[in-house]
Amino acid sequence: MSFNWNNIPRTQRQQRQDAADPFKSPTIAGGLFTISRDFFTKIGTYDEGMNIWGGENLEISFRVWMCGGSLEIHPCSAVAHIFRAVSPYKWGSTPIFETLRHNSVRVAEVWMDDYKDYYYGTLNFNLGNYGDISSRKELRKKLNCHSFDWYVKNVYPTIKLPKRALFVGELKSFLAPSVCMDSMGAGHSATIEVQGQPCHGGGGNQFFRLTADGRIERNSACLDFNSKNKTLHFIRCDGGSTQTWQFTKDQQIKLQLWDICLELTSNRRTLAMNNCEAIPKQQWAWTKKYI
Repeated sequence: MSFNWNNIPRTQRQQRQDAADPFKSPTIAGGLFTISRDFFTKIGTYDEGMNIWGGENLEISFRVWMCGGSLEIHPCSAVAHIFRAVSPYKWGSTPIFETLRHNSVRVAEVWMDDYKDYYYGTLNFNLGNYGDISSRKELRKKLNCHSFDWYVKNVYPTIKLPKRALFVGELKSFLAPSVCMDSMGAGHSATIEVQGQPCHGGGGNQFFRLTADGRIERNSACLDFNSKNKTLHFIRCDGGSTQTWQFTKDQQIKLQLWDICLELTSNRRTLAMNNCEAIPKQQWAWTKKYI
C-alpha cells in the first residue's frame, strides 16, 4: 500500500483558472508538507505505534480528510529534499517488508473499514503483529470522523477499485499443497507461461482474484488459455471465452464454455488444461471465500 502520482482529474482541471492554482489530492507523499500546529495536534499528530518509516503519509492523509480537513498541492511551492546515499534509518534485524506491513496494517485497521480487504488480499491475509490500535480507534471515534466509504465517494471518486470478488488469494494445489499457481511476472505477457511454484505466502505473483463475472485477475491482467499452443498466460482482459472461469463444487478451476479444467502435472511445475475430473491434480484451494 503506497503513494503514487497520477494526473489531475478532469473535473479539477476544468475548475482551475491558472497553472499556479492549488489542487486537492486524496493523499500526499508525506516527506514535506505544511500544517497548522493546532490542527495537527487536534487530530492526533502521528501514530506512535508505527515503526521507523512507511505508511505514515497515508495514515495522516486519510485522517485529515476523514476528520474535517483537506489536502492541497501548490504547484509553485518548491522545497528541496536531499536524499542520502545510505538510508539513515536503523532497521535492525526486522526485515523491511515486515516493518512496512506493520505500519500499513495499522492504517488499514483504523481507517479503511471494509475496504481494508483489498489490501489484505495482497498480503494473503497474513497481517503479522501490528500492535495495539485501541487508542487510534478511540481517536477516530472522538473526532467523529467520516467512514472510508465517504472518503472513496467524496475525496477519491475516480479511484479504480477491483470488481467484486468471489475468491481471493493463493490458488493452492490439492495434489501438492506446497505448490501454488504463479503468474511468473507482473503485467501482461503472452510469452510468460503461468506455472506451479512453491507457495511463499507473500501475495505478489501468487495473489489472484476470481471475480463475479468469471475473471481470474492479477492486477489489471486476466488469466487466458491460448487454445493454439495449449498454454496459460496473464494478458490484457478482453472478457472472451478463453478468460471466463468457474470455481466448481469439486474445487476445480474450469474454463466455463470449454469443459476443461486447470491441472497441475506430475512434475509439480507445469500447468495444463484437460477434461474435467474430480481428482487432486485438478483441485485447488483459495485463501479466502466471499460467497
